[in-house]
Amino acid sequence: MSPSKGTGTISLLVATKDRSNFMARLLHYYADVGFQGRIMIGDSSGEEHLDGTLRTVESLSSKLDIVHHHYPGLWNTEASNELLRQVETEYSAFLPDDDFLCASGLEECATFLDSNADYASAHGLGVMFSLKNGSSWGEIAGVYHYAQGTLENQTGHQRFKDLFSNYFVTMFSVHRTETARHIYQGEPGVAEWSFCCELLPNALSAVYGKAKELDCLYLIRQHHDQRYALPDTFDWMTNPDWSSSYQAFLSRLVEVLVDHDGITREEAAGVVKSSFIAYIKGRMDQECWNGIPLSTKLKSTARSVPGVRTVRNAARTLLPKRPETISMDDLLKPSSKYHQDFMPIYRAITTPVEAPVS
Repeated sequence: MSPSKGTGTISLLVATKDRSNFMARLLHYYADVGFQGRIMIGDSSGEEHLDGTLRTVESLSSKLDIVHHHYPGLWNTEASNELLRQVETEYSAFLPDDDFLCASGLEECATFLDSNADYASAHGLGVMFSLKNGSSWGEIAGVYHYAQGTLENQTGHQRFKDLFSNYFVTMFSVHRTETARHIYQGEPGVAEWSFCCELLPNALSAVYGKAKELDCLYLIRQHHDQRYALPDTFDWMTNPDWSSSYQAFLSRLVEVLVDHDGITREEAAGVVKSSFIAYIKGRMDQECWNGIPLSTKLKSTARSVPGVRTVRNAARTLLPKRPETISMDDLLKPSSKYHQDFMPIYRAITTPVEAPVS
């Protein structure tokens, strides 16, 4: 294992639009923990929020290495692509303005990538939280595990199949900057938001290299009303830009798979189509399940599981089966392996920051 280079080898790419309150929270966290990497902000905000973020940047300029650029009208992947042209560090990570990437987790991921050249990305434990008041600061209402995963097949097309068969978001991982540039360079015909800002970057990340999940606190995401989320599948597929965006998505992935894996165009197209069908099925199954009343779910489960005869036992089968469940007690308990790294984030979430005076 090579010695750690610290977070100085990492650039955080933060795309933001009209959310200066989240930016203040985020930047104060990194100042609090003494983050040594570079924070690069691609800001598409209007005047009020742009000024608010600039004031925060100026107030913390002695503590953090921050580069701020105004990119009016750009989506997050477009802003990230512009920022990547200027990145000088070995590693990069895309960070939404309303989430956190734990500083020590970033360092562990960089250390892992230093010693494992066959991996393109790494991440750690993901946690989702919500606030009782739903804003930028306040009392935490609850937390739950945010599922990610590992992709360790040797070929790009198999990793892509694995990802889209059991989908999780890869774009928040620490990537080698060279790989990140491929991921975020975009595709002119991909006009629809979900394809452009999530599905294509995630797919390309899987194709370009293996991904490792480490046992460290890493991604802390907030669930709230202003969060950018994928639309309902039916609404998504009836979007006027859906068909053309899918065709551009398909075309880009076919080209990359042919180049990366040396397979034929026909083989690559078959992989993309079958994997995308699996992804759509998974989405629709989940949405249909979420829309079924709990009583119906319980009856269905009771009928399908031998020996399950009571509502109580049926309910147990609906609980998450993964071992990675996590609670506030787990994070706040001093004996927890994640406690020390979580507490600065907890303070950032629960303690409001006064806006700098202009």
